[in-house]
Formats: sequence, C-alpha cells, structure tokens
Amino acid sequence: MSEDLKPFMDAMQAEYMRHYPKKGDSWREAGFSPSGEIYDWIDTEDYLWDRIQYLVNNYDPANLDELVDIANLCAMLWLRISEQSPKKS
Repeated sequence: MSEDLKPFMDAMQAEYMRHYPKKGDSWREAGFSPSGEIYDWIDTEDYLWDRIQYLVNNYDPANLDELVDIANLCAMLWLRISEQSPKKS
C-alpha cells in the first residue's frame, strides 16, 4: 500500500472497527435496494454526488469523517459485487 494512502486506509479501518462490535458483518446482507437500509442512508440517487461536490468545494477538516463514510460505502459495494462476479483466471 502506498504510504500516502495509509492515513486514509487507517481511518477507514478505524470507522469499520468502531461499528463492528454492534453490527459485525451485517453490511453483507444490508439492503442496497430502494427499500434497504443502506439506500435509506444515501437518501436519493443524487445524494452521494451532491455530497462529493459539496466536499470538493468545502475543504474543511470537519468533513474528513464523511469522506471515510463514503469510502466505506464504496468498499462495501465493491466487495459485495466482486463476491458475486465470476472469478477470473
């Protein structure tokens, strides 16, 4: 792993571990459909893009946690999709 990414990856891991005692691996079954809990967190299809645009335009250390939340959501989606994809040889 690049040393430049280490602080960000550590923050992602810390946030994951903060929720793990209560939620465990429940994200593997959490709903990504319009009626699911993760979709509710996103709120609307445009929410994520709007938040990213806001964060790009508002460099504020107070927003770092939100960037970690977005990255963890992307990681959960990546893992779930990759687990369902055929393995490449």
